[in-house]
Amino acid sequence: MGRPDKEGSAEGGGRPAISAARKMAVSLTFAFLLGSLFVANLLYQPPEVSTSERRRLATFPELFVEAAGSSSQLGRTRAAIPNVISSRNLFTGSFSESADFSEQISLDSTVTDPDLFMDAYVQFLIRYARSPMTGRANPLGLSSGNGGAAKVLNPKFAGQFDEYALDSFIFRDGFRRIKAHILWEVFRQKDNNDIYMVGGNAAKIEKLDEGSVRMAGEKIQKILDGLSVTVSAYYSVIPEKGYFIAAQNGYPAVDYGLIEGILSEAVTGAEYIDIKDSLSIGMYYRTDLHWDQSLIWDVAVRLGESMGFADRLGSVGRYS
Repeated sequence: MGRPDKEGSAEGGGRPAISAARKMAVSLTFAFLLGSLFVANLLYQPPEVSTSERRRLATFPELFVEAAGSSSQLGRTRAAIPNVISSRNLFTGSFSESADFSEQISLDSTVTDPDLFMDAYVQFLIRYARSPMTGRANPLGLSSGNGGAAKVLNPKFAGQFDEYALDSFIFRDGFRRIKAHILWEVFRQKDNNDIYMVGGNAAKIEKLDEGSVRMAGEKIQKILDGLSVTVSAYYSVIPEKGYFIAAQNGYPAVDYGLIEGILSEAVTGAEYIDIKDSLSIGMYYRTDLHWDQSLIWDVAVRLGESMGFADRLGSVGRYS
């Protein structure tokens, strides 16, 4: 057999040249798609509100923020500042150099939340730079805007821009629909971002926060204890849609018995009205997490029987 010629062999110039051309075409196509999406997103004006999600979309964040901050922000960060700064050795020197500030903060507090740390860090720098006792140069190059208010780089800019980029991406709703169909119909995933469908009803996987329930009960009791007159008080727990469809379809379900137990211990000055048996999945909107007020007559009757106004419901009548 004769030896293959050079053009037909792997060492020849024909096939490698074709392979290189294909690679170049793929690269150019990919670059064109990326560039087109980039330009399209620059020109795209996203809506202020997402109708499908029923929420306001994120806006482009401010690069600089007012140094002083709100009183609520200062109150939230003051307690975290001393140990945050000292544990990270951000400055040399002692807090006594800024005595006016040191008197307002607790030296025994700690912080692990990165966002809270950044708030505390910025607020400390602002006051540290303003202190007439330090004699130090401005550590962040704080600038004063109109009215003398110092401005600093927004420490949360990166995170806020990430939220804005996700919310303002062109064809966002279309991509979300495609993703949902692929997860449910191709990969047979049971939920999408904790939202699942059962019999045409959309529900959300809820996680019980016992601490929040206990805090809510304590706040209710605190309000009752602060009243100057004796009143007949009542409270109830409205179950979310998962109460009716989660457990029997293999989804995590909230333990409402645990919720009622926590509240019964925390709230001693009010009577609990159980309305779960007066509700059904058909009384909730199919694609929404809330109940339909036109369908909860049985709940009104149950509340009326417990609170003593059932005899007056006849004059009100059902919703039409």
